[in-house]
Amino acid sequence: MAGHRVGLDWDSVVEGLRVRGGDHVEHPGGTLLEHLCRVADRLQHQGADHDTVVAGLCHAAYGTAGFPHALFALSERELLTSWIGPEAENLVYLYCASDRRKASPEDGWPWTLHDRFTSARVTTPDHVARALLDITLANEIDILQHARLSPADRAELGALVAAYQSGRQ
Repeated sequence: MAGHRVGLDWDSVVEGLRVRGGDHVEHPGGTLLEHLCRVADRLQHQGADHDTVVAGLCHAAYGTAGFPHALFALSERELLTSWIGPEAENLVYLYCASDRRKASPEDGWPWTLHDRFTSARVTTPDHVARALLDITLANEIDILQHARLSPADRAELGALVAAYQSGRQ
């Protein structure tokens, strides 16, 4: 991590993600752990709040709809909460639970998420939706910079980033 934030031992969190195997999982641009750190660095550089940056560091902890390799089981939410705090862990959970393929424009703002773990529809407060949007943008930009994507996949991700950017403003 580029910077240290008060109240969180970054080195311990990064080491914990390493112990969980994050440095052995392949991901565009190297390993999952490298990707997680780049996403958190981008969020910090963009001035995201503390919990959003911390959530960015762990944003794929429970696996995602597009990247199913989990470093934590859902039954370990309490453990991750003890590492990063309840607000950041909630963002991580929602990010991992969200199935963007089921999202639609008529869901509106704040986002209504489709929780792939529980099949529930979850409406988030505006500040949570904006934090999830920031994490999504940082994640997708990192993938665009590091992945060897087909032209169709690159165009799809580029359109997603553009759509989120217009919704963020």
